[in-house]
Amino acid sequence: MTAAGPVAGDLPVGELRSRLLHADTVLAGGRQALTGGPFDPLDALRRIVRAVRDSVREHVKV
Repeated sequence: MTAAGPVAGDLPVGELRSRLLHADTVLAGGRQALTGGPFDPLDALRRIVRAVRDSVREHVKV
């Protein structure tokens, strides 16, 4: 573990796959927002940050 958080080598392969799938889902939502009408880039960034933060909280005991 580094000061910034766990190193990828510290995580099981299944955990890494799960995180990548979650990130892909969040980014797909962002892509839909881009093509679905009026787009607020700050709102999209906030949603991505929230999703990543929530995912990290689930998987890393802080």
